[in-house]
Amino acid sequence: MNTLSTNLLSQLADISTNILIGLSGALTITYLNTRAKNFFGIDHTSTSYLDEDFSEFCQRFDCACPIDNLGRTLTSKNHAGDKFYLLWQAAETQTHSNEETAILLVGEEIKIKPNNFVKNLEAIVNCTPGSLYWKDHSGRYLGCNQFMVDTAGKSSTDEIIGYTDQELWPTYADAIRENDAYVIATGKTLQTEEQVEVPNHGLMIFASVKMPLLDSGGRTVGIIGNSIDITAQKRMLEMQQEQLKLEHDREQTQKYADRMKMLAASIAHEMRTPMTAILGGAEGISRYLDKLVEGYRLAEDNGLLTDLPVRPAQLTLLTQVVPNIISLSQQCHQIITMHLRNLRYDDIPRDDFTVLSMQEVINHAVSLYPFKNQQAELVHTDLANDFTFEGDRHLMCHVIWNLLKNALYFIRAQEKGDISLTLVREEDTGILLFKDTAKGMSEATRAKVFEAFYTKTEGGTGLGLTFCQSAIEAFGGSMTCEAELGKHTTFVITLPLAPDDTTQ
Repeated sequence: MNTLSTNLLSQLADISTNILIGLSGALTITYLNTRAKNFFGIDHTSTSYLDEDFSEFCQRFDCACPIDNLGRTLTSKNHAGDKFYLLWQAAETQTHSNEETAILLVGEEIKIKPNNFVKNLEAIVNCTPGSLYWKDHSGRYLGCNQFMVDTAGKSSTDEIIGYTDQELWPTYADAIRENDAYVIATGKTLQTEEQVEVPNHGLMIFASVKMPLLDSGGRTVGIIGNSIDITAQKRMLEMQQEQLKLEHDREQTQKYADRMKMLAASIAHEMRTPMTAILGGAEGISRYLDKLVEGYRLAEDNGLLTDLPVRPAQLTLLTQVVPNIISLSQQCHQIITMHLRNLRYDDIPRDDFTVLSMQEVINHAVSLYPFKNQQAELVHTDLANDFTFEGDRHLMCHVIWNLLKNALYFIRAQEKGDISLTLVREEDTGILLFKDTAKGMSEATRAKVFEAFYTKTEGGTGLGLTFCQSAIEAFGGSMTCEAELGKHTTFVITLPLAPDDTTQ
């Protein structure tokens, strides 16, 4: 071919509206016409593309290699991101020396003119409930309906077509791609749930149906899918399941509570009989005890005793024991009555409330508590800021005993810690801080510590602190808990000062 013919062909190629790419037998680039350079955004004077491997060239410009798709229309984007449909054909030629085969690739732009069928099909697609979409082998979106555009928070299909799931919603892209790969590999329809993190919508859950996308020859070239938003239904189902669980837990708790009430009421009633007998006996002894002691002393003075004499200190203790038995028996009667009322949800009556000194109540409660071994040495009090309040002496003693019992249990279990009772006065209130430094408690435990039947002590019923809080609230005050795991537990009892408080 002479120079004139070569120049003429080159000019014809440059004015062609098709993309023309010349390749060597080794599939390296030997020629790009002006249309090709414009499409790929290559400077007209540049020759850097010459001898570049065509497959690598396609990867560099992020487009499907036409060599593998001859005779098919491919969706491609130019350097500006505009979408084109290109039909690729190839022709083999001989070089001027007839020694090497050359390949000329021709990419013809296919302009789809919508007809009535296409328009109707587009309307049908956009009326399809949920997101309708189709992707190629590589996972790039080839098309979608308007519903998907709106769901994804995009303004047009151009912001989805040509992009992958990794580019649109990367958080769950791997799982989506795995489902697509299964459909392409097996040719089977897949029904599954998929999740997508969508800007301005957050996490969305879809019921997806995916099937193979086939070309005219019946070959799988991608997938077509329909995904319906079921986020609201899933949230509703989760709420219903949680509600059912809560109702079941409530039923179980109520059954346990009913059994505990029956047991507690039975125990309380059974305790009344022996307590009444003890009280009656102690009161009977108290009526004659002074005379018995006086007679014993007269007998001792006159040398009438034939056995070992009772020491004076023991006689004094004997006179103190009976009043203590009477006091404790009355207190037990009062506590039994309060527990029974609490089990029936009756209010604690205020008729018997009196003005009490918190300092005196604490000293009385601590002095009567049945400490074991050297437990009493673990209790420290700072009662200088005494205050008075209206309440019931027996109930307040019971509150302090309950706190002592719990604190000593954990001190023994942890083999460390001590107890402090501190009084604080404020303008209109008095505060008792009951603190132990044994185990402390977690925030989750602290939040439930006053709930009925919630316990962390072996053999406990979970009613002690509930009753204590009810008693303090009956006095017009409040009882709260502050704690830090591994460091301390502090119960804060706040009470209104008695109207005529004169302890300050």
